[in-house]
Amino acid sequence: MRRVLSVLAVLLGFVGLLTIAPAAHAVPGGGTQMWSGYSYYPRLIRLEHNGSSNGMVVAAVVTNQNSNWVGAIFHSTDNGRTYTQVGAVNDPVNSTGMCCQTLYELPSAVGGMPAGTLLWAASFGADAGSGRHMSIRVWRSNDLGVSWSYLSTVTTASSSLGLWEPELTVASDGHLVVFYSDETDPAHSQKLERARSTDGVTWTDFSDTVALADSSARPGMAVVRRVPGGSSLMSYEVCGGSHVCEAYVRSSPDGWNWGTPTDIGTQVRTADGRYPASTPTITVVGNTVLLTAMRLRNADGSFAAGDGRTVLGNAAGGQGSWFDIASPVPLPDAGGGPAPTCPGYSSPLLGSADGKSFIQITTDLDASDQCRAYVGQASALPSGSTGSTWTAEGSQVYLSLSQQHFTATNAAGALRNVWWDSSTGYAANTWATGVTGAPVTFVDGTQQHVFVRGSDGSLQHYFWDSATGSTLHDTWAASGVAGDPAAMMIGNAQHVWWVDSAGTLEHSWWDPAGGSHHDTWTTGVTGRPSAMLVGDVQHVFVRTPTGAIRHVWWDAAQGSQSETLPADAASDLAVAEIGDAQHLWFTDSAGRLQHWWWSPAAGWSNDTWGSGVTGRPTFLQDGAQQHVFVRGSGGTLEHYFWQSSDGLHHDTWGTGITGAPTSLLIGNAQHVWATDSNGTVQHWWWDQADGLRHDSWGS
Repeated sequence: MRRVLSVLAVLLGFVGLLTIAPAAHAVPGGGTQMWSGYSYYPRLIRLEHNGSSNGMVVAAVVTNQNSNWVGAIFHSTDNGRTYTQVGAVNDPVNSTGMCCQTLYELPSAVGGMPAGTLLWAASFGADAGSGRHMSIRVWRSNDLGVSWSYLSTVTTASSSLGLWEPELTVASDGHLVVFYSDETDPAHSQKLERARSTDGVTWTDFSDTVALADSSARPGMAVVRRVPGGSSLMSYEVCGGSHVCEAYVRSSPDGWNWGTPTDIGTQVRTADGRYPASTPTITVVGNTVLLTAMRLRNADGSFAAGDGRTVLGNAAGGQGSWFDIASPVPLPDAGGGPAPTCPGYSSPLLGSADGKSFIQITTDLDASDQCRAYVGQASALPSGSTGSTWTAEGSQVYLSLSQQHFTATNAAGALRNVWWDSSTGYAANTWATGVTGAPVTFVDGTQQHVFVRGSDGSLQHYFWDSATGSTLHDTWAASGVAGDPAAMMIGNAQHVWWVDSAGTLEHSWWDPAGGSHHDTWTTGVTGRPSAMLVGDVQHVFVRTPTGAIRHVWWDAAQGSQSETLPADAASDLAVAEIGDAQHLWFTDSAGRLQHWWWSPAAGWSNDTWGSGVTGRPTFLQDGAQQHVFVRGSGGTLEHYFWQSSDGLHHDTWGTGITGAPTSLLIGNAQHVWATDSNGTVQHWWWDQADGLRHDSWGS
């Protein structure tokens, strides 16, 4: 972005330079204010090379303290939600103007500096008048940013033109590399330059990184991150001439060699041609690169509907089309106001350690037109894939043709369907023989579908079609099925997951257009998987033989990702998405009902809901209440429910069950089914008007 006024004036919102009528500005629609002080050009890192301090988030903002422009340093020990100032970089030359800081943790030793050393660099001298000679200066900290010492000057301008926006990285050969925007070459209005050092003190090999043939073009504001596969990715803007500061990326195999400097790079665009512009920054979350910029434009250059409210993602190392992710700190006036270098200016992103979420710090004007920093966290999934719109997998119960159905296998290996109708009462029939375990069911239009293990280790599929009045059948896997399946409808496709005898999580799906498909999701697992659809992201949770929980999720934009949770799961799981949180319930090896949940802001947390229980729980959500039913170790039906207003509650609904319960909310009534030792289906239901009731359905 071309700079035409002094940096000090920019930081002060042009006070004293321009007469601007006061204006009321809406604060960001998400996130919280990071701290109370003036804030500009924030930066974020998460410690990865500092032993017991790893995981701490360290932030920096340019601010004014004691009449000096300093880099204020903050620590966060709660995943970037709240911040405490611990130090400040106060360079003696800051009276000449300071801008455009960067913050970096050494991943390996450089000269006498060990891995974990923090480095900070900025541009100095912007306000030194017509005779200025700007410089890039580097400082170091050995105590996580509490105290700082001067390290070196990378370069000093040969003229009064600018040196801006340093960025640091370590190349694969161990050199410390600095990138910066250089206005001092007469052949270029601005270019991206780089240099390297073996000790952080002496800098050599000054080279052009992006220097375009169009002398009016201004590439600048480089940000460099390592991407999956080991290469490095750089984001930058190109302003000037015919350019509107649109964002570009380019790759390097080693962090030093970046290709032909006259190559403009790859412009960042979505499939429909929208593109980010002005002050882009990037981070890496799992297998995905995220990029944010001050503005988002349509293909024709007009501002897009998501301007100021969109982060873009790419799971192909920055190549090809990018997709939308909702910003956790949306701006009502991106790039606007009396200080146009405040709202959304160079907002840093930071990927979470688990690869599922990210932090964003965005500056915006408060109601008094002062630039403040606002912070928020969000899931790193495409827009439309987060929130409370989730689809549960099928279960042993379903509703069809105004009937309540329960499906199970009996001791003789028969697949039995028992149902209740308000006009005819109870009925039952047998769909198949030679099966075992707990089936899973769902309804597709007027068809009732059941997937169940064959006694020979096959995966059998039965479905009843109301148009023909007959039960049809096919086999989805001929052998090797070791656990009960999970299944659901996704669009018009039928999906099934199961664990085979080799401990592989298998996945098959069928749709009318493409027919049958199959892939494998993970290995080293056991038991019955549990699945849910959140937006267009498929999530599956399954146990390992040691009781850990493997979580695998897939969407078309990002592909497959996974994590392993260090749990003690002795049963299969019940899962749900509530708001932006993923919830799991299971029984552990000590017979306790465990609850784990994940949110973008806090990561994984867990608590214990009860004891003396066994087997797989079942979950239903009734308004704001979370309800879990599980079999007690003495055959009781135990009920636990939680609401934010008064916490966790517990009661017992019945006795004499031997099978795992399954539940469903029908209207305003909570329904639960389970089988007893005789194979009879026991049914309980509760509503506010009539309380708890019970009946038996037959076997």
